[in-house]
Amino acid sequence: MFLLTLTMCERNYVYTIASESTNLLIINCPIVVSREDMKRLCRRFGNVTDLHELKNYPSEKFTKCFRVVYVNVWHSRTAKRKLDDLNFMGGILHVCYAPELESVEETRLKIKTRMEFLKNYRPIQSLGESSSLNEKNSEDGDLLGECVTLIGPQIPPGVILSQPTSVAPIGYDEHQPLS
Repeated sequence: MFLLTLTMCERNYVYTIASESTNLLIINCPIVVSREDMKRLCRRFGNVTDLHELKNYPSEKFTKCFRVVYVNVWHSRTAKRKLDDLNFMGGILHVCYAPELESVEETRLKIKTRMEFLKNYRPIQSLGESSSLNEKNSEDGDLLGECVTLIGPQIPPGVILSQPTSVAPIGYDEHQPLS
């Protein structure tokens, strides 16, 4: 069983918005951890609407499992990232999403929220589109002025160097050691 779990954890999985959830399972929690301790820990990452221990969830000896429900997916993402593999009261926690515990309405709301976010999302423009951006800004009278794209170790036009720049000291011979 342990070997099978290791091989499953080493694989790369593709997560979709349906895979993420406001419901988190916190597995491998030591038996000495109370509900209040876990609530205090989980509230650091967002608003918790529900937290309770799962009695029938299969777990190792002297460990238990908690189900945490956050207000939104952003809070549960943060909590999963911060709590997974955390050493808490002598046990290393394992945190996973639990979309199977969501209702159909919660899943619809989650997908609708993501679609609205993507509708308003504006990707960062690539280098090829930067010239059209500058033309738009100059037409509008924006204060940005002309933008110059520099690739590599170049000196911008109009910059005058007052002293020569050299890496090695004057009179340096690469075949003789430095003193």
